[in-house]
Order: sequence, then C-alpha cells, then structure tokens
Amino acid sequence: MLKLPVALALALTANLAVAQLLVGGANQVGSSSAATTATWAANGSRRFQNIYDSSLFTNAGCTGPITITRLRWRQADNVVSPGGNVWTNVTVQMSSALTNFAAPATTFAANRGANNLIVFNGTVTSLPAIGATPNSYVIDLQLTSPFVYNPVLGVDLLIEVDHAFASPTVSFGSMAASSLSSLHLARRVGATSQGSGTGTASDQASVLLFDFTGPGGTGNLSIASTQPYGDGCYRLTSSFYESFANSSLFDLRGAPTTTTNISMLPTGPYGYLVSIGNGSITPPASAPLLSNAVTPVNIGDDDFSQPQTLPFTLNHPGGSCTTIHIAANGFIQLGGTPPTPGTASDFTPSVGEFLSQTARLCPLWNDWHCSRNVNTNPAAGVYFDIDPSNTRVYITWLAIGEFAQATSGVSVSTFQVMIDVSGSIEYRYESIGAATAAVNLCGFARGIINGAQASDPGNRDISATAPFAASGPDGNPLTLSAATRPLSGTTMTFTTSNIPTLPTPVALGGTILSFLQVNPGFDLAIVGAPGCREYANASGGTTVIFLTNGATSANMSLPIPNGSSYLGLRLFTQSFVLQSSANPLGLLTSNGITAQIGAF
Repeated sequence: MLKLPVALALALTANLAVAQLLVGGANQVGSSSAATTATWAANGSRRFQNIYDSSLFTNAGCTGPITITRLRWRQADNVVSPGGNVWTNVTVQMSSALTNFAAPATTFAANRGANNLIVFNGTVTSLPAIGATPNSYVIDLQLTSPFVYNPVLGVDLLIEVDHAFASPTVSFGSMAASSLSSLHLARRVGATSQGSGTGTASDQASVLLFDFTGPGGTGNLSIASTQPYGDGCYRLTSSFYESFANSSLFDLRGAPTTTTNISMLPTGPYGYLVSIGNGSITPPASAPLLSNAVTPVNIGDDDFSQPQTLPFTLNHPGGSCTTIHIAANGFIQLGGTPPTPGTASDFTPSVGEFLSQTARLCPLWNDWHCSRNVNTNPAAGVYFDIDPSNTRVYITWLAIGEFAQATSGVSVSTFQVMIDVSGSIEYRYESIGAATAAVNLCGFARGIINGAQASDPGNRDISATAPFAASGPDGNPLTLSAATRPLSGTTMTFTTSNIPTLPTPVALGGTILSFLQVNPGFDLAIVGAPGCREYANASGGTTVIFLTNGATSANMSLPIPNGSSYLGLRLFTQSFVLQSSANPLGLLTSNGITAQIGAF
C-alpha cells in the first residue's frame, strides 16, 4: 500500500501531465485583430519568427517550467478553406529569445537563444477552416521534440518556421495575427524566402494555441464563437469574374490558331448567359491604337487609348454607351468619364476596384506592356477595328508582353473582344504567356450606378461552371450577422441587413432562435419562396419579431446566461422579412448563424 506522501506526489505528477492550453498573443482568444499571408502561405516560401512575451505565460498562471508539446496556428476569422495544402520539409525551431519581443533583431540568428531546438521537421498538411469567429486551427503540429520553457525567468519565447511553397498553392487564405505589440505582447520577424538570414519586423505575430504540461493555462478554453452558414435570398448580380493567382493558372488560353471563347449572350436588360466555345481571332486591319497622352504614341505600358466610337449603341447591364476607352492592361471601360489625358490604366487587378468603378469588359486584367514584343513582332500592340457591316467591333491585344518580363518575345499573349450590335460579346483567347506570377482577373462588371457598386457574385471557376446565368438587377440577399460573440454573462447583438425598401419598404420581420439546425437548408420553393431556405427550425425555439419602419437593417439583442452549465451550448439563428413582391409566399430569408456560448 502506498504511503500518503508518495501517493500525493504521484497525484500531483499526474495533474502536471495533463495537457493545458494557452492562446498567444494576448487578447486573441475569441477573435484575431489582424489577418496575414506572411506566415503560413500556400503560394510562397517563408521564414518567420514569432516572439511572445514571458508575461503572456506568467499571467496565465505558469509559475514554473512548462513543456510545450503541440503548436496550432489559427486561420483568420471568417475565412473558409477546404484544407489539403501540403508543405514538405518544414522546420520549426524554439528557444528562449535573446532579444525582447518588443525590439527583435531583424537578423534571425540574433534572436535565437542558446537552448535553440528543432522541435519539428517534416510534412505539414492544412486542415479545413469552417469560417467561424474565432476560426479553426488549421496548422496542427505535434512536436517531435517537446520544448521546455520557463517564463518565470523573464526571457521571452521564440518560435521559428521555415517552409517552401505548398501544393496546391491556392484555396488557403490568410492566417490570424495580432496587430499591436503593446497590447498583444508579441511580434514577428519575417522574410519571403526560406532560409533567409534577415527579415522585417512586424506587430503581426501568429495567433498560436500552445498545448503544454505544467502549471497554468486552462484545460478547456470554452471559446464563444459564431459561424455563418448558408445564404439568404436573393443574391442577384449581372457581374461575374474569376481571379487567377498567377498567369500559369489561366485555364482559358487557346492555341496560336484556335481560340477559347467566353460568350456573353444578353438575356434581357440585366444579365447574360455565359458559355464557353472555340473559334479564332479576327485579324486586325487597322493601325495600332495611340495612347491618350498629350503627345500620343502607340499604346505601351499602362496607357489608355483615345476614345473609340462604336458604330452603334451598346446596351449592357450597367447602362448604354457609344464610346469606349481601351486599357493597355487588358480591360475596356464602357462609356463613363474619359480618363484624363496621360492617366495610367490600373495595373494591379482587384475585385474591389472591378466592382466599384465604371462598367467594364475585362478579358484579362494584368500588368501588360503592349509594345514589349515589337522587336520580335513589329505588329505587337492594341487594335480597334470596325466590321465593314458596322454591326461589330473588334478590340485586339496582339502579341503583347508583360511588364515584369523585360526581354522581347519571352512572354507573348494575344486575345480579343468582339462586341456585336445585338449586345452579345465574346472574349477570344489565343496563347497566353505565363512568365510571371502576377494576378490576373477575367470577367464583366456592371459598374457603379447611382453611387452603388455592383454586387459581388464571388469568385467562380468560369471554365468549370459554364454555361451559367449572370442575372440582375443587382441586389444583395437578406443577411444575418453577429456583431458580438456569445460570451457568458454578456449581451450579444444580431443584425439583419439588406432589408429591401423597393418596391415598398418592409415593415415586419423576425429573428428565429432555435436549438434545432437545418443544414443544408430546406428549400422553401414548395411553399412559394423558391431560392429561399430554412436554416433554423422555429419549432425548436422562439421567434423575436421586429419592426423595421422602412430601415434597411434591424438589431436584436440576446442576453447570454452566466454559468458553467451553459458553456458549449449552441443556438441556431436566422432572420426573415415579409416582402409581398419577393415571391408568391411574400417572404425573404437570411443565412443562418451558429452561436456557441463560451467563457472566452
């Protein structure tokens, strides 16, 4: 029989062996204050160090040495990722830092302590992120060599990661990060080259979940979280687009004598039927276009053309025009205010600009240099041709190059836009060069109308989803969001937005609070609301009615009970409004939200 002192000692040892948890940096448990691609990045190599202040651990009750056995990196809030990105030959090192977290050296070696230890070397595979706040931990490393750290000594903790490109390089997204070193007690030194000797200091340190044995931390974080799911009705947009992370991923390229075509057939004043086909380029018959500079020259780098007049009126979902402005960088402005002479065309594709500026045709927005290849092809340039029938025009980017490729003939791309008097449009692609990793964007944007930008349809794989309809008039779906998290003992707020005011203002709506989730949602077409779905079962809870008084949004406050028995409890919420013109049922529904009660 064990004597009491020995039994007590074994019991204490067993307690210390239980894994404890702690999130760094400080104040990042429930949501991250920043997002970054400078740590774990699928499409680039990285070396980065995170340094965490020792007080982060002592403030969490770590009164002596702890043994860190596992590190988990969190995806940025609300990012959805399928997982499956694989990094090979990843190296992770840990040590007591030689420098203070607030003032790290930019030389990586100068931050490593004498007890530097390689704690992991091998392959890392990302896990899925569900898009919650806080989000999923998607990089999960069980350390092959656990690291002993004593925060009581007042020396900060350093974690260093080296990784190359992942495979696949896409569908990963940003990682959660801190943003203010004085508040979050952490900093980062990072470089965009694996094995680099020096980097740049930043306040955006990784949000890390530490698993350790020893005193302090907590055995259960009980994190309050919210996660949207499903979609409201109705999301209507005339625009569509696909963003490509680099030129080599552009999958609509044709061949030197055969094109891949995107056809846009009008389906009324607010939409297109988009399909994929094949064809050929109509050879230019005109001279290369001149820029709109004060002293015009052939279009080269970042130029706009002089105004080009169509032989007909082009009707499109953003309005109508008889004049277009052609950009060297692979897009066409439909009407609108003419660019000031000499104004550069935008060479950095972004969805935000695409949707918020003048309506544009965007066959391939990139950082092109249209005269780069004239030494190897004197005809290289941009052309505007009117068909002899006056019923069609052709805009051709012929044998153009990329700005980033200085050598003539190395990167060669040819594509064309056909505009017909009927309003139908074709994008035609021959060979597309792939010399650089510049972002490319392809699609059509309705543009800004009366101060309202085009609705964002989301990035789509055009070649995989065609044929598809891009239909307006533009409108965003009824949307439910959570302004706060369901922390025990607090009051959280749900906001219903995009409540319609046309053709008549909505007067009545409600938010369902239920213990019964419906996911995937139940299609309400059977009761007269096609395209709307039930995500929270009203019979499993209660409904809070609100009056909108013609407003486009409404808030609902929910007191969260205090007490350990409520921790981990999940509520499922969804809003609805009554709008007689929406559908035969006269009902619009929002997305759903899962809200999990937590203490942190």
